[in-house]
Amino acid sequence: MTKAGGEATAQARLAFLKNVFRNRALQSRAESTAANELVEWLGLPSHHDPQKNWDTLKCLHFALSHKKPDMPVLDVGSSRSVINRWLSMMGFRNLYACDLLAKDPSYFEPYGIQFSIQDLTRTDYPSEFFNTVTSISVIEHNIDLAAYLDEMARLLKRGGLLLTSTDYWSEPVDCGGIFPYGPAGGEMKVFEPDGIREYVRLAQERGFSLAAPLELATDEKVIHWQRVDRRYTFMFVALRRK
Repeated sequence: MTKAGGEATAQARLAFLKNVFRNRALQSRAESTAANELVEWLGLPSHHDPQKNWDTLKCLHFALSHKKPDMPVLDVGSSRSVINRWLSMMGFRNLYACDLLAKDPSYFEPYGIQFSIQDLTRTDYPSEFFNTVTSISVIEHNIDLAAYLDEMARLLKRGGLLLTSTDYWSEPVDCGGIFPYGPAGGEMKVFEPDGIREYVRLAQERGFSLAAPLELATDEKVIHWQRVDRRYTFMFVALRRK
């Protein structure tokens, strides 16, 4: 890499870090690339879909902001997530994960992650047990938002963080008749601004507040899901339980 190329990469990483604590959408391919390069620079294993490194890195930074490596962290809908692997590599010890899909234990056990098969809207975890819950590209998959937020409010301690990402675009994306995971998985959903506002409204009714102002603008359809031929981006929303 040339000196100029190295400086450009460093600047891209810095730009990502400056925006890491904002409740906003993934704006450009350059931003996605910067996240991937930062993951590599940190020596972390990439998400199997590198596009997901962007929101996973944002979750990582929010979780690290607690500065308590012994705090319990839960990742929901986590059959393919790497967030708890990353936290384990950084010294976090009380890591939990749940999903309706079974997962090879070898994916979790080397990292000390306690995985269980559970409905994320009706778990058997103790109330007010977790400091952080991460939910990466989950709520668009036929999830009842009210039930989801009811359970997250129950699970989180006061001051705890709910870190959620989802498919998003600022205008409607036609997903009619697309069932990526069969009828049981529900019709494909890409959230729009009104959907995000409704999600935040429901969260506020349950005692959450925004961890940063909500920014709903979009710039570039960074994500192309080739299997269904739809383009959109990702939205990240961090909420704090009061």
